[in-house]
Amino acid sequence: MGGGRTPCSMTVIIYVSRIKGIIVNSSEKTVTVGAGVKWGEFNHALSAYRLHTPGGRCDQ
Repeated sequence: MGGGRTPCSMTVIIYVSRIKGIIVNSSEKTVTVGAGVKWGEFNHALSAYRLHTPGGRCDQ
């Protein structure tokens, strides 16, 4: 298929790219992250609190 089509007629697609909230609780060292946040945005937000998360991405 392609072009945004799907072979199933009863499919629901939910775009989460605009769910971008990042809430850092520095005293508890926890973070609540929206489904649309990208790794770069996430790591940038954590760096302000000197926090780190294991994980990453592949640019290939």
